[in-house]
Amino acid sequence: MNTISLPYDLINDELHDVCFYNYSSKGTKLNHSVNFGYHVINFLIEGTKGIVSPEKKDIIGHNHIILIRSGNCLMTETTSSNGNYLSYLLFFNDLAISNFKNRFNLSSTSKTRATPTSFLSIKKDEFIANFITSLGFLSESKAMWQVKFEEFMLYLIEQQGIHLLDFFNPSTQNTTINTVIENNLMNDISLQELAFLCNMSLSSFKRRFYETYNDTPFNWIQNRRLDLVKQQLQIDNIRPSDIYLEYGFSNQSSFTQAFKKRFGITPKQYQNTSKLNF
Repeated sequence: MNTISLPYDLINDELHDVCFYNYSSKGTKLNHSVNFGYHVINFLIEGTKGIVSPEKKDIIGHNHIILIRSGNCLMTETTSSNGNYLSYLLFFNDLAISNFKNRFNLSSTSKTRATPTSFLSIKKDEFIANFITSLGFLSESKAMWQVKFEEFMLYLIEQQGIHLLDFFNPSTQNTTINTVIENNLMNDISLQELAFLCNMSLSSFKRRFYETYNDTPFNWIQNRRLDLVKQQLQIDNIRPSDIYLEYGFSNQSSFTQAFKKRFGITPKQYQNTSKLNF
């Protein structure tokens, strides 16, 4: 699994607290494991982006922008019908956020702790559309990058509220293995990718997983999925043949064998028994 470190792998020059990058790609579909060393605002222009984070996943089109907090994510870039993927990336670090809050005397007044999340999508409005157009004329000036960052952050706070600053609060950035596993249980991602989302090596992830769940990742995840299948089969008109792929099984035979091993009967037998007992 190749990991991209951003913005370091994109910007070869000296990094500043705020950096701007015009990104484009031509691949039909590109998959990345990304370590964000900076926060970033991703202004999508053409194509779609898929994101899998420790807490959730989403597919986001060019009618939205994305705020992504520093940390690890799995990302997919899909080109438009024209074969292009285009976006402007505005990177900024914790010091940029701190200086911004001090400069404008801003602090969150939220009394409740924000639910941790690694990214937010915000629908474009007229201001954002015009702002993106202005980025197309942005020079290589560090001072201009700073001005555009402050301008856009002020607008977001005006529209979203001062609590938006909580999104960048380091105290909300601690990710537990439980969070990653539960929120990505049904996602088609490998153990290595799960380890990446936990910010661990594969060996450390397996060891921590066993300490947490007293089972191997493969056994626990499969059994948890089978438990969910069992609940699903209680619904009328749901056929086992219609749902095995959804629960991570490559064919119906392996699904039936795993279900029988766990519950002692086949999925169809369980479904018929459940209807008789209902």
